[in-house]
Amino acid sequence: MGSSFLVGTIFAWLIAGIGSMLVGWMGGFWLPALLLLSAGFHWYIRTRNIPVDVATLQQQKNISRNYASAMPQHPKIQRVLSPVVWCSAIGLLFMNFVRNGMINWIPTFFSTQEVSLSTVTSEAILLPLGGLIGVFSASWLSTRVFYGKKGPISMMYGVLLTFILLIVIEFPLDTKLRVLCFLLVGFAYNGSNILLTGLIPTDVVREHVSTATGFIDGFGYIGAILSGVGIGFLLDLYGWRYVFYLWIVAGSLFVVAMATLTLFERQ
Repeated sequence: MGSSFLVGTIFAWLIAGIGSMLVGWMGGFWLPALLLLSAGFHWYIRTRNIPVDVATLQQQKNISRNYASAMPQHPKIQRVLSPVVWCSAIGLLFMNFVRNGMINWIPTFFSTQEVSLSTVTSEAILLPLGGLIGVFSASWLSTRVFYGKKGPISMMYGVLLTFILLIVIEFPLDTKLRVLCFLLVGFAYNGSNILLTGLIPTDVVREHVSTATGFIDGFGYIGAILSGVGIGFLLDLYGWRYVFYLWIVAGSLFVVAMATLTLFERQ
């Protein structure tokens, strides 16, 4: 499931780019809106909320009783907010600062490189495309190589992300190297994201997954909010170089959080 939003992002950029090239910039809004409207209509007609909605009356009563008996008690805050969950939440804050910042601002960065709209669209797709590889590889490495530990692989991905961002802003790159770098950027931050948001809550507090997931994701959204406001402000004042420096700092802080997570996972 972690790959679904990446596939959606790829198609979103393709559709918006094609629409803009065919009928102007408004096409980048109208075509996705029409597709979303049709998807919403299909959802309304075909989808049901829970199995109760499609069961017989007697089945509904049985299912309701089973749900009530299986409902967990309110979790102890100390159990849910363990050091592992705290480290994951703080790490996701810094990672989402980079991730959401790049999702929102990298197309603008590409457009300043004096390239065509088709090139901007193609290069923006590199981030979720690399992310697909990152999601699958992170899950596999965590399970097969690190025996279920999420901290070490997330820390490695964070180091890779920080290093690649430094290369992008400090060295002139031809097209092939730039493509490789942004594939690796998407690979690194999406791989880390799926470990923190999808796998750690289920491994650490299985009986209260939704609470732990909400707490970790909440910190991630804080990072996303800060990136939206902070990057635009910094870009107006100092330009792209300092935006990348800020991403590098956030990536470094993510590595520190993941190193701390690794220590707690060993206990």
